[in-house]
Amino acid sequence: MATGILFNVVCNLIFVVVGYAIHYFFGAVMTPAEYGVMGSILTILDFEYLFLNNGVRQSLSKEISSGKYDTKNLIQKGILFQAGMMLVMCAVNVLGANLLGRLLQDASIPRYIRLASLMVLSNGSFVVTIGIAEGLRKFVSAATANLIYSLCKLSVVPYVLWIFRDPIVGAEMGYVTAGLIGIAAGCGLLYRNRAAMQNTARERIPFGKYVRSTLNFSVFFIIVSVVLSLDTLVVKGRTHESALAGYYTGAVNFAKVTYFILQAFFTILLPTLTRAYSEGRHQDVVDTASLMEQAALALVLPICAMISATGPSLLRCFYGKTYIRAADALGFLSFAHFSIGMTVMYAMMLSAMNDRKFTVWLSVITLAADVALVFPLTSNMSITGTALAGFIVTRGALMAITIYARMKLKKLGTPTKKNKGLFLLFFSSCFWLGLRVLLNRVVINNLFLLGGLYLVLYAALIALYHFTGLFNLKDFVRGLRK
Repeated sequence: MATGILFNVVCNLIFVVVGYAIHYFFGAVMTPAEYGVMGSILTILDFEYLFLNNGVRQSLSKEISSGKYDTKNLIQKGILFQAGMMLVMCAVNVLGANLLGRLLQDASIPRYIRLASLMVLSNGSFVVTIGIAEGLRKFVSAATANLIYSLCKLSVVPYVLWIFRDPIVGAEMGYVTAGLIGIAAGCGLLYRNRAAMQNTARERIPFGKYVRSTLNFSVFFIIVSVVLSLDTLVVKGRTHESALAGYYTGAVNFAKVTYFILQAFFTILLPTLTRAYSEGRHQDVVDTASLMEQAALALVLPICAMISATGPSLLRCFYGKTYIRAADALGFLSFAHFSIGMTVMYAMMLSAMNDRKFTVWLSVITLAADVALVFPLTSNMSITGTALAGFIVTRGALMAITIYARMKLKKLGTPTKKNKGLFLLFFSSCFWLGLRVLLNRVVINNLFLLGGLYLVLYAALIALYHFTGLFNLKDFVRGLRK
């Protein structure tokens, strides 16, 4: 588990770096209006990917890791269900492209949405291979396939510069190429680990039960996706200045970094806790959940705080002075995306314990609250209000699921080691406040200097946690190996 988390964190960081490099490239070769269109296309695809990526992926991961059902039969049903979902998404893109263009007030978008159907097919197929590998607990293989996929996305650069005249078409075809190579890599790694697919279980999961399992994950992650993506679409559709969508897209790209890092945690947490819970090792469930919670607060929350506190300098260095208009939005978005990532992590803990109703209802309430807030706040406060709406609803959702998950875990037992989450929250809050005050007095215009400052401050904070006994990396790794 320790090796799997390390590989996934590294691969997710590379995924983020590659994503930033690609968006930096987009910002350099596209106009703000073109970048806004590209952001809208990617936002629509993010929504569709949640039907494809996390429903089947998480369901395969959970059901395979439980060891209750025949693995090959599970895989067959997963592929069948995913194929149906991909056809539905492609139909939506092709038939609904004109309607989406009118809603987003941009006549150029429909043809890009239709072309994006190829991205749906390649990405949806790739995700199946990842879900199987995670269910088999071959976390390194899954991370390797993800790494290959991430690096191959850089094919957008030659496509945009030399092969396609339209930069948006070039970008889309680059993503398609990455998906096809990712499929080949995933299948190859699964073939290498084919012996792990042989289990002693002969019971076949009924297709209806498998569909319900998948839809439970899908509903939750679809709503999570809407909460994460609705803001960009609202900015595109409700603001009269086309460049604002580009500025907001730039802020969202940085805000997502902590969510991507937390994916490494909850991706591995679900199959690991599922296996422990199904085998009756309840103390292991409690200890692992507590350990992962503290690790997220100690290792990921400071990154969120740095991005939030240094928004003006970060956007200026990466994109240019005009993007500073999204600095306040980035301050809120960074914490919103961290909050939703933590909410998903708690939801995976509950799912491992076969408790899914609370998370589904919480996601529905969160979406309703977001819709109720995002439109009036955007109208009154522009893109800052859009981000503020997400901040409010995601923080509320995180508080609710934290309380509920701890109540459920308490019924299984108490952690072997004391949970120091509240102290970690306090230190991160002070860290954010100090950095906010400092960057209001000192202006940084060099991206490498700002990156160096991040590394020094992060290392100093982790060292402080070590010497005060709040969090020890060696103890964390040792705990994962138990």
